[in-house]
Amino acid sequence: MKHSNLIGVDVSETSVKVLQLDINNRVTAFGKADLPIGVIEKGVITNLAEFSRILNNLLETTKPNILRNEDSILRAVLCVPESKLFSYYVTVPASVSQADEKAYLYDEASKIIPVEMDSLYSNYHVATENGIRRATFLGIKKNYLNNYIKAFTQAKVEPAFIGGELFAIGRAVLNSPPLEEDCMIVDIGDKSTSIGMFSVDAVPNLSVLVKQGGQYFTEFLASKLAISIENAETMKREFGLDATHEATQVPSLLRECLAPIIDKIISAQTHFEQRTGSPIKHIIISGGSALMPKLDTFIAEKVGVETSIANPFTKIRNYDFVANNTNAVFMTNVIGLAICANQADLAHINFLAQYLEENDEAESSPEFDVMTNGLVQKLSDYRKAFSVSKLQSILLLFKTNTNFKLVASLFALLLAVVILLLVINRYM
Repeated sequence: MKHSNLIGVDVSETSVKVLQLDINNRVTAFGKADLPIGVIEKGVITNLAEFSRILNNLLETTKPNILRNEDSILRAVLCVPESKLFSYYVTVPASVSQADEKAYLYDEASKIIPVEMDSLYSNYHVATENGIRRATFLGIKKNYLNNYIKAFTQAKVEPAFIGGELFAIGRAVLNSPPLEEDCMIVDIGDKSTSIGMFSVDAVPNLSVLVKQGGQYFTEFLASKLAISIENAETMKREFGLDATHEATQVPSLLRECLAPIIDKIISAQTHFEQRTGSPIKHIIISGGSALMPKLDTFIAEKVGVETSIANPFTKIRNYDFVANNTNAVFMTNVIGLAICANQADLAHINFLAQYLEENDEAESSPEFDVMTNGLVQKLSDYRKAFSVSKLQSILLLFKTNTNFKLVASLFALLLAVVILLLVINRYM
């Protein structure tokens, strides 16, 4: 029997990273490959063949251990960009019973989300704190997720979990739940900025998307200073918001760029605190632009909340090889995904669950594992997670796993023989 290898895989428009941790969160395999322009456009994998080739080559060259081998089935814990998600956050009224939570939440979400609910794969999460139920609904367009899953299955990598980027970042930089205080993560990506609120369960209960990101900062500097994009990028990273470089105009221009993001941070903080009655005690900045000098100081002063830069390396061990290849900030997503793969009980809102419910006939091969809401069981030498219930998972496993079919068939045959012997013994 082949062994299951759960890995974290982070995909951006410019690169793909893979990471595997052992039970003690030590790095056992890591690899990174650049993606040519055009393989992924606006978050969509447009060249499946090239993506498959690059991913397969990466899996065959990871260090210190090679992930791709004939004895293993690779199953990936994945995340999708927050810009591709539709989210809705609500406090569930006390008058709504737990049995009616799903119907209530989907009805409320349908009033806010600007697309037909049938066009989405969706899931939700409810956290209870101080007797208050906080519900988060997430949806993603079916055609987008279908394309994403197809790209990985074509590369012979089986998705086990697909969540949002903020969830992965939270796992990489926050303490294990329950959290002692509510906090905010500000992920400043290349094209946009995601703001997530995290409470006791360490999952994003409320998220806000801002269209400005690192690329906008660079283009703004280039335009205002009449310099090349390359020089603007260099100055952004060298001077940032450090007031000692005020003569370059870079800090003042970046403060102007960041104004819309600061406004969104403050409005999201206010909304969240009014809904929950709990103050945001800490802000963590992630994404490539987090490396701009004095950005944490600037945000702390504007928002009035303690702020720090994400350092996911505090969550893993034996990472010297990884650190020599890339900065910690750029590893945040993949570390969070690898932690989820290593500790399946941390799984949260999984889009793969509904995908499998609707496509179980079409996806009979290759086999899929599902990690969802912390319900995980050890089966043989690899973990099987249940998508909806134990019965559905067993049926899915029987349909897709040749080894399981053989064992089940032999068991049925043995049971039939025992029954036959009992009948013969009784009537002979």
